[in-house]
Amino acid sequence: MMKTAIITKMFFIFLLVTNWACQLKTKTAKTTDTTGHGQKHKAYVLQKNEGEILPDRRGGTMIIKVSPETGAAHLSMGAREMPMGTNIAVHRHDHAEEILFVHRGNGMVIVDDDTINVSEGATLFIPPGIWHGVRNPNDSMNILFIVTPPGQEKVFRALASTPGTWTPAQIDSIRNSIGTFLKKE
Repeated sequence: MMKTAIITKMFFIFLLVTNWACQLKTKTAKTTDTTGHGQKHKAYVLQKNEGEILPDRRGGTMIIKVSPETGAAHLSMGAREMPMGTNIAVHRHDHAEEILFVHRGNGMVIVDDDTINVSEGATLFIPPGIWHGVRNPNDSMNILFIVTPPGQEKVFRALASTPGTWTPAQIDSIRNSIGTFLKKE
């Protein structure tokens, strides 16, 4: 019951932020970073297929929409197109919180030892240290992800830079460098 309440609250926050972001026009705002120095950030709007498009080594594509490289100080956000039969391996982030939102399709999410069926509109909130993954055996899925603090997008970029050339040890090293660990099955 408590998990449902948290997920519901996070979903409404996600909807509010998404609605606000969709109404933005590009504007520059001056903010103060943690060092006290002024830094300019630009608000922007990206359409469905706009952003940093990366091939996913398991098939499909990933589009990084928001990251430190585009002006975000505290989070990253993207969309992942997952063809039928692909998955996101069970893993955990030691220092990051993540929200997954099923934009299209259906499948299953793994949270610790539970497997939960999800469909379009489902939201999953993952605090640091929680094992989680996604499977879609019967349908293609489009998943939106928000991660704070940012860093996960670095893994996606590295793996997309030379698809098929990374050894499992190199992939683990990249993930582990930002505090992400695969669950050993």
